[in-house]
Amino acid sequence: MSSLISRPCSPYRHISSSLWSPEPSTTFEQVFAVTTLAHKYHMESIESQGLAVVKSHFSTKLDAWYERPLFRDYSHIQAIGAINLARLTNTPSILPSAFYACTNFLGIVMNGWKRADGAVERLSEDDLQLVIKGRDALVRWGTVELLQIVTHERSTRCVNRAECDASVRDDTARVLRTEMLELERSFNFEEGKTLVEAMAPLMCRACWRHMSSSVEKRLQEMWKDLPTIMGVAVSEWDT
Repeated sequence: MSSLISRPCSPYRHISSSLWSPEPSTTFEQVFAVTTLAHKYHMESIESQGLAVVKSHFSTKLDAWYERPLFRDYSHIQAIGAINLARLTNTPSILPSAFYACTNFLGIVMNGWKRADGAVERLSEDDLQLVIKGRDALVRWGTVELLQIVTHERSTRCVNRAECDASVRDDTARVLRTEMLELERSFNFEEGKTLVEAMAPLMCRACWRHMSSSVEKRLQEMWKDLPTIMGVAVSEWDT
């Protein structure tokens, strides 16, 4: 084993220092390598530590997703590693948000994630199909239902319904041309929030607050439905 630890790209080198302890500077590459190795050699304590770090990023709650801690080296393509690690360790709670992350970068996901040691992590054919189907389902909502809420939701306390309607009608196309183009390619929870902010100058405060509340409620509902949307069964989820 000592020869393996000395190799520059060996996963053993991440464990050799005090049996490895996750820190803020820990990279996803380290977590993936150590947790995979710990699973292989039945080092349950270390495996649990690694999975806890991965779970803190690929959260089951939408609010935690918005505020998730980013690994020092993180790139979205590494969600492939999270999916494969979840499959390996039978940790399904990681899957919905990791699949969702892949839907935003479908083109590069198909090429796989190249690790520092040169190995390439790829999704299985079944998991790649789940990403594609999940992306299509999310995009359908993003381009239809979100648009319906933004253009039609109004407050009963609106101070001037005709003016709000006219302003939104005249300017929606301009605003949505930028924001909705992103949502048509892939649905992004963060883009949904950005769209709401972009609509603030176009309507009275009462209407904007009502519309913002409706969008946020629907985003929360969608997040709760994410396991179903992504085609995975998860018992530990934000319900």
